[in-house]
Amino acid sequence: MFENKAVDPREEALTDVLHWIWSWRVQLQRLISSTKVQGQCSGAIERCRSYSCASYDEHALVVVGWNLARAMKKAGELFPSIRFTENKSEVLRLLRNLYEHWDSQREPFRNPKVPKERSAKDFATLFPTGRPWSITFAQDDWLLGGVIGVNSISAEIATIETEALELETQLLGH
Repeated sequence: MFENKAVDPREEALTDVLHWIWSWRVQLQRLISSTKVQGQCSGAIERCRSYSCASYDEHALVVVGWNLARAMKKAGELFPSIRFTENKSEVLRLLRNLYEHWDSQREPFRNPKVPKERSAKDFATLFPTGRPWSITFAQDDWLLGGVIGVNSISAEIATIETEALELETQLLGH
C-alpha cells in the first residue's frame, strides 16, 4: 500500500521485491490458464481472442519480471543476497522493451531487410536464435522469447522470497 509518509528504505525495498514476486506468480498462473485454452474455440474470432489473451498474459509476465528485476536491483544495494544469479535482468529488460514497443520493434524480426535498432539489435546480438513474442517449450520449461526459462526464474524467486521474508522479519523485529 502507498503511504503518504516517510518509509524505511530497507522495508520498502523488501516490500517491493515481495510484491513483484507475488505478482509474478499471479501472472504466471494467468499465462498458464490462457495458453491451455488458446486456439480451442469454435469460431474464428473466439480463436483469435484466445491467442490475444495468451499473448497479453505473456507480455504482462515480462513486464512483471522486469519490475521484479528492478526491485531486486534496488534491494540488492541494501541486501546483497537479493538478486538474480545470472543475467536474467538484462533479458527481461530487453523483452519488456520489445514487447512494449511492438509497433517499432516487431518488423525488424519479420523482415531481415529492416535494420534492428535499440533493444531489437541488442536482443538479436545476445540471442541470435531468440524469438520475441513467442513461448518455446523446452526441457520441461517455458522459454519466454525462446531464451529465458519461466520455471528457472520461478525457482530462483522462491529462494529470494524466503530470504526477503527472513530479512523483513529481522528488520521489523517479529
